[in-house]
Amino acid sequence: MESVPYLDRPPSPLEFYREWVSPNKPCIIRNAIGHWPALHKWTLAYLREVVGRKVVSVAVTPNGYADAVFHNRFVMPEERQMPFMDFLDIVEKKVTSPNVFYVQKQCSNLTEEFPELICDVQPDIPWMSEALGKKPDAVNFWLGESAAVTSLHKDHYENLYCVISGEKRFLLHPPSDRPFIPYELYQAATYKVSEDGSFEIVDEKTADKVPWIPLDPLNPNLEQYPEYAQAKPLQCTVKAGEMLYLPSLWFHHVQQSHGCIAGPGPFPGLIDLYGSGGGLVEYRASLLASRGFVTLALAYMAFEDLPAMPEVLELDYFQEAIDFLQKQQQVKDAGIGVLGLSKGADLALSMATFLPGIKAAVSISGSGFNSFIPLRGDGFTIPAHPYDLGRMKTSEESGLVDFSDILDDHRDPATWDSRIPVEKSLAKFLFLSGLDDKNWKSDLYCRDAVQRLHQCGQKVEFCSYSGAGHLLEPPYLPLCQSSIHKVLGVFVQWGGQWREHARAQEDAWQRIQAFFWKHLMNSDIPKSNL
Repeated sequence: MESVPYLDRPPSPLEFYREWVSPNKPCIIRNAIGHWPALHKWTLAYLREVVGRKVVSVAVTPNGYADAVFHNRFVMPEERQMPFMDFLDIVEKKVTSPNVFYVQKQCSNLTEEFPELICDVQPDIPWMSEALGKKPDAVNFWLGESAAVTSLHKDHYENLYCVISGEKRFLLHPPSDRPFIPYELYQAATYKVSEDGSFEIVDEKTADKVPWIPLDPLNPNLEQYPEYAQAKPLQCTVKAGEMLYLPSLWFHHVQQSHGCIAGPGPFPGLIDLYGSGGGLVEYRASLLASRGFVTLALAYMAFEDLPAMPEVLELDYFQEAIDFLQKQQQVKDAGIGVLGLSKGADLALSMATFLPGIKAAVSISGSGFNSFIPLRGDGFTIPAHPYDLGRMKTSEESGLVDFSDILDDHRDPATWDSRIPVEKSLAKFLFLSGLDDKNWKSDLYCRDAVQRLHQCGQKVEFCSYSGAGHLLEPPYLPLCQSSIHKVLGVFVQWGGQWREHARAQEDAWQRIQAFFWKHLMNSDIPKSNL
């Protein structure tokens, strides 16, 4: 079994980004927090004196497994409010209990519940903040018994685990092991204490089913999950004074020594939509998650039981996605953002116009009218903008298809029934388009929507990029000038010039993040000094 590499000193921001963040590799860093007073001050006696009888949140379970699969349920702990001194009595065995207690609330509980302790640590790691271009979204304080175990899971954000006392033992899997790690859907449930003091498992009947990993990586059932034998886990032990950098999307299973102290918060929520090629596209959502956004990648066609070309799309389907995201504890209660590319862009505009939960929307290479598939809401249907596939052009030289002329003239009043009435929306809008888009007249169509918003006195952000093609992706992804359209089964051209498109992607990525930070968090995007 492979091991996690060690660094004997903190890296520079540039070194950390190039050697570890960019290639998505974990490492253990020594001599990085030796100056923290917590390393010599945080005894249980000190914590008892400083925090005292303050009431805090403690996760309580009968078996030490919080947020784990048990009896074919995804069972969450009892969140018990109790005086911190009472919790320490249990950790120190002054009071016996058959149950397992763990301070683990992941909502930046160090700053929210234990502000008395902040002066003993740094609220951020400067070289990591500079490398990522932002300060941490949450700083957590964990203290618990050795019986407390974190089941195998992955996070969509960058983690630094700093151990103050004791040690934490990690079993890790890289994201490439995902095909070998089983996921199943489970009924959500919670441990509840009954009158006789025992625990019962109570189903959360209104909650959606939870995808979770049923496998115990320390004792895997290979008869039930034979694919797991192909996985390549890493193991490491992080000791007091050390920190583990755990990149986003790495699976991890965690154990700890007794009384181990280790150090996510409400985040803005986003829904991410791709185009008419369908399927579930997750890489942009994962990158946004690593930048502090709880992001739901939402498929709406050509995925699992969703038809490749639906007869109609229902707004209720997208409302369910908003409702799901708003129910998550980690999502800030300040409205949801949505971004979409191509067909996903006009759906993003429709969501922002007709669904009240959307506060900000980004349209990438889209249009201000409903394309290809009718959209049905409560008592109305927006028809698809008239089009004729017979107007497709196929290059005799390359065989690539050009779709840019298949639509009827959007300026013809006969087509206006398909317009999305964005001017009636209370949301904020950002439009992005490329002038070398060979698939869609996105710049022309975006300008039409922007003009309608301006005529109604609404402010809107719009950026059109010279030399950029249709597929404006996150930065450093290679330019895709042509590919097969998964639904239509033909090779289409997307356009874009190498240098100009790359520059456009860098600029657009920063604009998107800044836009959502401004309108969902009422703040500027944190700046990087790199």
